[in-house]
Amino acid sequence: MGACGSREFRRTETAKLILQDGTLQEFSSPVKVWQILQKNPTSFVCNSDDMDFDDAVLAVGGSEDLRPGELYFVLPLTWLNHPLRAEQMAALAVKASSALTESGWSCGNVGEDEARRVSNGECRDKRVKRNGCGGRGGCGGGGKGRRKFTVELSSIAEQLVAANPKRRRGGAMARVAFASSPPLISVRTLRRHFSVFASVNPKTPEMPRHHSSLEVIGGGTDRFLPALKESLSKPYHTFPLIGFNRHVETIYAAFYRSVPSVRLRRECLRTKDNGSVALDWIAGDDGYLPPESPILILLPGLTGGSQDSYVRHMLLRARSKNWRCVVFNSRGCGDSPVTTPQFYSASFLGDISEVIAHVGDRFPKANLYAAGWSLGGNILVNYLGQESHSCPLTAAVSLCNPFDLVIADEDFHKGFNNVYDKALSRSLRRIFCKHSLLFEDIGGEFNIPMAANAETVRDFDEGLTRVSFGFKTVDEYYSKSSSSKCIKHVRTPLLCIQAANDPIAPERGIPRDDIKANPNCMLIVTPRGGHLGWVAGPEAPSGAPWTDPVVMEFLLHVESCQTIYEERFLEDVHQIQV
Repeated sequence: MGACGSREFRRTETAKLILQDGTLQEFSSPVKVWQILQKNPTSFVCNSDDMDFDDAVLAVGGSEDLRPGELYFVLPLTWLNHPLRAEQMAALAVKASSALTESGWSCGNVGEDEARRVSNGECRDKRVKRNGCGGRGGCGGGGKGRRKFTVELSSIAEQLVAANPKRRRGGAMARVAFASSPPLISVRTLRRHFSVFASVNPKTPEMPRHHSSLEVIGGGTDRFLPALKESLSKPYHTFPLIGFNRHVETIYAAFYRSVPSVRLRRECLRTKDNGSVALDWIAGDDGYLPPESPILILLPGLTGGSQDSYVRHMLLRARSKNWRCVVFNSRGCGDSPVTTPQFYSASFLGDISEVIAHVGDRFPKANLYAAGWSLGGNILVNYLGQESHSCPLTAAVSLCNPFDLVIADEDFHKGFNNVYDKALSRSLRRIFCKHSLLFEDIGGEFNIPMAANAETVRDFDEGLTRVSFGFKTVDEYYSKSSSSKCIKHVRTPLLCIQAANDPIAPERGIPRDDIKANPNCMLIVTPRGGHLGWVAGPEAPSGAPWTDPVVMEFLLHVESCQTIYEERFLEDVHQIQV
């Protein structure tokens, strides 16, 4: 790698970061990875030293510094922990080679004033362009961080040039169009640069902290916590007299929380197996909101629906931010019709898959989000984990998720929890009795009398649910339907909110280790809250739960970053243009 000229001042060694759009950033003073991820919530940072053909691409930890002399890439989360394919390596090779070779900083034509700005800790954010350097290699800034990668990218780039005689060596643009990609139509004239640290003080700022009354953990904390600092920096205070006991808080929220008036328009969706679910949209939104408005799909808990207070409050909050909202009422819930001898379960993902696909087809320009409570949260996390490679959701939120259904079932039969068990089984019996004729001649292993007279949720699952979905025992159904087994596979930004004293979703069932290890997940545990309670915050005791503003802050943060990410990701899929 030859030098492009000599200068009287000594070059400051910098950490080099290449963004997904080809922007080269350089930092001479310490910069934390979490700072990069604040503006790239659906990405991760990788050190070029850790990249090789057919090896899994690993993420640099959020608390680590970008080290001077090393080369880093910001990559889409879809690449994380997956083998680096040849075409991906080739694309990165061209991008890195062009960035390092053709930038003004690398080519020795930068004045001393500009060099001084970098040495003082400012970030250089350069779009790669032709600047008069006809040399082949990078000019300065070699650094040990490019030991392995630069050898490979140089040879790959040369092979690409040899294979594509139309690309002139050292030309203004370097373009790689894969054979499977459609022709390049255009590149946006104005692409927003990622000047993340243009105004950052040379001193590395401390990561925002949450209040000590809250537990906040997860591999995605570095990326998401800064966006929630307004809510999480304050202490969690339950409302007096109500929040002192988890059962009092749970019951108060269920019976005494206000139920906002919302005009809903129902759409009945026929599923592939001839079943039916009901989608409740806020009436009038189609004429008021543009088609690209983000969409929030809400999944209520067991036997819940759009009539529930916690669902209505979330509807209004999201709608106040100009989001389009729809409640997914599962089969038989919220007066949803039942047209086949099958309800729904904690493991069945057919309906949620069809609902998300249907909503996406109706509004192809909109980003899709989802939030689920209790069993709805469990179904949502199972969906995120099992559909991790093709999930169309941009982000999701899980609240009061039981996670481990075996543990939840154990606690359901203890003490006062029997009251909840009997109440839920009564709701299940009511839904079943409305549609009992569908099950009259079903036969097989079904125990219809047990389901029709179930005194507990376990009885109902034994008589009907576990047989409907092919499980040999109820315990097998609970074990294999637990979302704690899927959360490690989630690749979509996910916020989980739990209460430490939840009587129905026990704290000991939370898969903390898997959440800590997953860079896409963050967990918030409040000291109190009961189940679907959270009677705290400025709207307590009768208004929206404490969680609602936290949920919207998280979703708005991801949405604000998504437009740029989508633009870059789509271009990276079809071509690399530097």
